[in-house]
Amino acid sequence: MSRNNYVVNESPNKQPKMTALEAFLNRHWEKSHAFIPNASQQLSLPEIDQRALFDAVVRCTNEYGRGRDQIVRLYIDNIEINVLRDKQQALLPCKADRSFEGYHDRIVEVTGTTDYSLLVTDWHQFDRDIWEQILTSVADVSQHVGISASRIDTQLFLGTYRRTPFGVHVDATSAFHFPVIGTKQMRFWSDDYVRHHPAIKHACNYDEHIADSIQVNAEPGDVIYWPSDYWHVGEGNGELSVTWRFAYWLADGFRQYASNAAAQLLQEMGERTTRFSTGSHGGHVDTSLVDTIINDLATLPDRASYRDGLVRAMAEQISAFGFLRLPEPVAQPLRIGSTIYRKAPFTFFLAELTNGRVCVAVAGYSLVMPNDAAIAPLLDALNRHTETTWLSLMRVCQSSEHVLTQILQLGLSSGALRQTH
Repeated sequence: MSRNNYVVNESPNKQPKMTALEAFLNRHWEKSHAFIPNASQQLSLPEIDQRALFDAVVRCTNEYGRGRDQIVRLYIDNIEINVLRDKQQALLPCKADRSFEGYHDRIVEVTGTTDYSLLVTDWHQFDRDIWEQILTSVADVSQHVGISASRIDTQLFLGTYRRTPFGVHVDATSAFHFPVIGTKQMRFWSDDYVRHHPAIKHACNYDEHIADSIQVNAEPGDVIYWPSDYWHVGEGNGELSVTWRFAYWLADGFRQYASNAAAQLLQEMGERTTRFSTGSHGGHVDTSLVDTIINDLATLPDRASYRDGLVRAMAEQISAFGFLRLPEPVAQPLRIGSTIYRKAPFTFFLAELTNGRVCVAVAGYSLVMPNDAAIAPLLDALNRHTETTWLSLMRVCQSSEHVLTQILQLGLSSGALRQTH
């Protein structure tokens, strides 16, 4: 559904030559782990500036510290700290730390610990440039394996922990891990091994199983990949280690989203059910309410708001290659007569809604508008060219300025487009 970025080379026998990433995915995706030295050169995986990464993490933990909807977990001496409940926000990274090393020095001094770990999820929302670097790699992966119907997320793992504090575990993710500071040491067991040795699940003491494990060590510049059925645990030597990842979730997330949307809509249909009555004589259950609810559920597929909501959510997720948490929109007024640039790997998507309307989505954001004959050729022109002009786009959409203005404003605010005079 998205544009193919690969250049296909043909050998004399006309067999297409795979890119390095395609060859890697064919060999390892959801099959086996891999150690990738010099990953940015070998597979064009992102190599993120350490200072920018630290600043994004600080902004994310600051949001969490203010009670916003972020996921941050802190462990000290293998005990999870409830940062918000216990008002321990001072234990999170802050701007004054200036670096991961600065944060490390401070938390060791303040707590006296030699064993701590910090997990920060979806910090990519707070640096658009970093997100676009990661997105380029995710888009290339998606060309081969499809777009996650659950989500793509990022995490950062920081600390001196010698073993993951919550033990041996498995995630429903295909994950790429990028060491930034120190050594990233992982230990793996196959799903088959764990089925035959269930005591290892979530174990922090797994010494008797070490001989049956696979150990992989990586340094900054290297990458470790492993599939979703690998049970794993992170290990360390007591020195500071910082690693980030992006992960492709393989759960059926969109069906869950549809279920949640249906439940919310059902709550809005009819009167609230706050109590049951047994009648004056008791011993009898009036099932009419159940029949009413079943009838309401049966009408969901015919409700335009329900279907259109699912279509719009799907289009947004596809246009962001599976990411659900996005950088904030960019306040950028449209300049008439400007030159328009579409940034790789963004693509405009079009989806039909009910009542003569369509959804246009790009970079995870969307707008709903009446269908117009100018929309499809305009999106095609934007997707085919990385550079174009206001005037040429006006000619494409047959002078439908209101259509052009709305779609270009969506592209600019989502970050998919930029403009110059």
